[in-house]
Amino acid sequence: MSSTSIFEHTLFYPSGLSEELIVFLHGWGPFTKKHVSAIAKVITGEDLNISETSEKSSNSILYILFALFILFCLYFSYILWTNSWSLNFSSVIDSIKSIVSLIIRGLSVLLVMFFCLVGSFILALSTNPASEEAGDDAFAWNDSLGSLMESVSKALPDADLLVPFYDAAIFSNADAFLLASRLDELLQSKFEERQKRGREYKKIILVGHSIGALIIRKAYMYGLGATEDHPVYMRTTKQRPWTTRVERLILLAPMNRGWSLSPKPKHMTWINFIFYSFIMGAGQATGSARLVRSLKRGTGFVSNLRLQWTRMCVAQPDAVAPVILLLGDTDDMVSQDDHQDILASSKFIFIPVPSSGHASIVKFHEGEIGQIRTSKFLKALSQPIAMLQNEFQSDTRNIETLPIKIQKAYLSDDLKQAGDVVFILHGIRDFGHWTAELKNEIKRLNDNTKIITSGYGYFPILRFLFLGSRRRNVLLFMDWYTESIVSNPGREISFVGHSNGSYILSSALENYATVKIKNIALLGSIMPRKFPWDAYVAEGRVKAIRNDVASDDWVVGVFGSFFEFFSENLAVTMGTFGEIGTSGFHGFTNNAAHEFENKFFSGGHGAALSPTNFSSLAKFLVSGHSNVDSNQLASRQSNWIIWLSKFSVLLIIAATGFIIAIGFWIVGIIQSLVGLGVVSSWLAFCVLLAVLLFVF
Repeated sequence: MSSTSIFEHTLFYPSGLSEELIVFLHGWGPFTKKHVSAIAKVITGEDLNISETSEKSSNSILYILFALFILFCLYFSYILWTNSWSLNFSSVIDSIKSIVSLIIRGLSVLLVMFFCLVGSFILALSTNPASEEAGDDAFAWNDSLGSLMESVSKALPDADLLVPFYDAAIFSNADAFLLASRLDELLQSKFEERQKRGREYKKIILVGHSIGALIIRKAYMYGLGATEDHPVYMRTTKQRPWTTRVERLILLAPMNRGWSLSPKPKHMTWINFIFYSFIMGAGQATGSARLVRSLKRGTGFVSNLRLQWTRMCVAQPDAVAPVILLLGDTDDMVSQDDHQDILASSKFIFIPVPSSGHASIVKFHEGEIGQIRTSKFLKALSQPIAMLQNEFQSDTRNIETLPIKIQKAYLSDDLKQAGDVVFILHGIRDFGHWTAELKNEIKRLNDNTKIITSGYGYFPILRFLFLGSRRRNVLLFMDWYTESIVSNPGREISFVGHSNGSYILSSALENYATVKIKNIALLGSIMPRKFPWDAYVAEGRVKAIRNDVASDDWVVGVFGSFFEFFSENLAVTMGTFGEIGTSGFHGFTNNAAHEFENKFFSGGHGAALSPTNFSSLAKFLVSGHSNVDSNQLASRQSNWIIWLSKFSVLLIIAATGFIIAIGFWIVGIIQSLVGLGVVSSWLAFCVLLAVLLFVF
């Protein structure tokens, strides 16, 4: 696939043999040929008619569909709730009937709401304004981008302008990694074309807005040789020549930490909050809007970029160009404390933009405030770096001069202390009270170590079985991990996890190519026994692994064997299959995990969580070496659990049949006592079962 095929349209307006190249990558919004043509008129010097109404019609179709969805939900809820509805508590039987009827009606309302949601979403997809026939008002930021390019062409009339356009509609399924890769290739090709003409570029300025700022930074990292997660190249490659000419990066309202709706952003209206939540929920359910979802806080694209940037600034500080951050004071998507990785560069400049939000920061035609935005942007574009640093006093070597919110993010968090970090993560059906005891033991050995025990709350079985719920915890962990690195790039990370905590670690290592863990301790691990530890150790991403295996862990023995049967024998790797295994029961097969594999702690799934084991665990996490008291170990595992693990598939099938048999019995009781039909009775039983699995 060529770079021009993934960028649907690319404006390149060469002035002749200019030695300057300005590259701009836009943010949200679908672009059509009509939009590109309008912006091209600005770049070529022709007038562009700025329409005030087009700015205000952003996502108008989606807002209408969202309003219709709410109205449909309210209407059908009213019909279902009031039709033949009455409560009767005159007797125990009537009370039970009323309560069950209430539950059934509530479920019916939720079902109707779900179908309304899906229907509205499909309708929105079918009327996506990204089509070629879309009108001038289909793309909200068309005029904004046009006015921005107009300012560029006036300020630097002799510079070449490169404006790639890509599918950034809210439902876009574009691959962010591939976009960054193709942009890197596109810039290198333009650089080489100019070299062949005998007058190469001496200065390149990269400008990005919103998600475009993330993608253009990623392309810059790829060009510098940080390609661990490159979709084509493997590991680090040589620096591309075009990056040596990058004079500065200008980031307008960048989502440097990714976006998140939890909690609601401070300046986001409740209408937009509900609307975006609706869109993201529908996208998750239907597998669309992948570009937007891949840029959430803690995702692979965002976390890898932040880690690559931070490590590059430490390893090669002179290779990274100065970064100029323009951020509005009312940004409804980005907070001022979300840019710690940018602060890793000593050549960081912060320019506040008053009365500006996430989208309006690039609206340069809004009267007086538009003139202020234009002035701020043109300073970032054309003033010498030394003058900017002197005016805005944002050199991170003088922390006191940073804006107060960024200063707090850079200094006040206790993650800034010099010691290494140890993450302690609990498992399912566990509040993690034991983590405090282990934390105290680690602190006793090394008080400079920062211990992070922030859990993800009680995690019941039902949520664990859903892939989406498990991966949300991975996103949360990766955001913690990234924050701890970017706040102090020189520190090392160690990890101890029980049960689901081991899954979080395995997912992080497999899906985030930049993750490095010093010492890893696994307790009651549910990772597959064939996990490729040898490869991670050889790559330098892991130093030491300790695996504490229990003698009577029927949880891992039975359920882990069930999932491994399908992944190893039938090559089923979707969802839970392939991600869950028996390493906490059988141990690992890779040699790298054998040095500190302790078999077998006497007890069940939580045997290694005994306080008598914490001293040994703490020593391992701090030093990478430890000895386990032999009095805690059994000579062998229980035979009955070994046999249960061998017949785990039959056991799970039998257990499922037993639950169905109980269902018939309970359904019969419900029918005889309440008088509900068969379907309603089974629905009530399923609700009861789901509640039990969700609670326990």
